[in-house]
Formats: sequence, C-alpha cells, structure tokens
Amino acid sequence: MSTLQANCPSCAGPIEFKAGSTIVVVCPFCRSAISRTDRALEDLGKVAEIADSQSPLKLGLKGTFNGNKFELTGRAQLRHELGGFWDEWYATFSNGWVGWLAEAQGKFYLTFYQPLPEGSVLPSFNGLQLGQNVAEIPNPTPLMVQEKGRGTFAAAEGEIPYKLEPGEKFEYADLAGKNNAFATIDYSMDPPWVFLATQVTLAEIGLGDAKPVEREARRISTAAMGCPKCGGPPQLLAGHNRTRYLSKL
Repeated sequence: MSTLQANCPSCAGPIEFKAGSTIVVVCPFCRSAISRTDRALEDLGKVAEIADSQSPLKLGLKGTFNGNKFELTGRAQLRHELGGFWDEWYATFSNGWVGWLAEAQGKFYLTFYQPLPEGSVLPSFNGLQLGQNVAEIPNPTPLMVQEKGRGTFAAAEGEIPYKLEPGEKFEYADLAGKNNAFATIDYSMDPPWVFLATQVTLAEIGLGDAKPVEREARRISTAAMGCPKCGGPPQLLAGHNRTRYLSKL
C-alpha cells in the first residue's frame, strides 16, 4: 500500500491515505470526511458517529479470501429508508484488489464489482419491478429483483474508496438467485454499476476469532417496523453496496 500523510484541512490533525484506492479519509479527531484530489484536500463535511451495531468486525482486522490477504480499512454505515441501518466494511487486498464485506442481520457477503458485457443496458430504477429477472447481469443462474429502495449515507470511519458525501441519498436494487447468488445494482452511478456478492462466514475468510465488543447490558425499548404496504417485516439482503471504486476479483 502507498501511504499519503497530510493534515486535516478542518482541524489540522494528522491523517493518512494508506491505500492507493482510497478517495476519502474520515479524520479521527474531528470526524470530517476529507477527499483527496489532484490539486488539494477537500473537506466534504462532518460525518456522524458510528452507531453501535454489536458487530464482531473492526478496522485493522486481517483475513484471506481465495488465498489472497486483505485488511479491513474502512467502514460505512448506511440507513434504510424504512429505518434501521447496515454496515459495509471496505476490504483492501495486498495485491491491489478492493471489495466490500457487507454485514446485515448477522450474515456476511463479500462483494466485488462486476462489469457488464459490452452493449448491455440495465433497466432504469423506476422501470425495475420486484420479481423481475435481470438477464443483463452475467451469472450462471438468473438473478431476480428482491428489493429496490433508497438509502442514506449515515456514518463512516477509516478509509473509503469513493467520494463520500455526508447525508447523501442513493437508489439501489438487490437481487438473488439459486445457489446463494446475490447481486446489487448501484443506481448512484451513471450508467448503474453491478456488484456480485458471495455469502461467507467469518471463519471462511480468516476472521473466525472476531467477537463483538462486550458492553454493559442495558434495558431498551423498541418499536416494531413493518412494510407500509403489507405490514410484514422488511428484510435487508446481501448488498446495498454504496460502492464507488472497486476492482473485480
């Protein structure tokens, strides 16, 4: 990894861009999102504190996937339009690959950018229908739209491989197929980008020893959240990948 050391333009604290693919670093002192450009550093605004999700993961953890070593160097926390949030961890590989380890409902998905065949055009977000097969995405089995929605960038820490705008909203679609096949379409890109996900266990990627941080038990009250149409509980699927700069594995 190539490291760029600088001072935060907001608070003058030291910051580092350790990975060559990193676009934004969240200042650990003032929580400003700092973007590097060809000319200078840019302050994109302050991000919120990471909400406690009881995740077993943390920045700096190292693992392996398909024989290739990686390190978790960034984390994005994304808010669903119906409430709640999910975590995505930026995985920097020692050979230059980058990807996201998405975490939702106790399951983990390692996700990478998937280029489309030349000339392929994805359906628009508004034109996409639940249950629709998206034949334009190359995959051994058909991928069907399971969810489409909107989210908001809520919080972050560490290094992020895209120009993160605090509070920015985005549109996405999650798809699933046979044999645990998952994909996400990111409609914040033009044209939209596709990301294929592989469901993994932490043990399979060398993170089996990761444990949630132990915290003092406390009593909380909860409010049920249901689908505004049918009243059923919403389900967060594999990706919701707010991915800006990824290389195919």
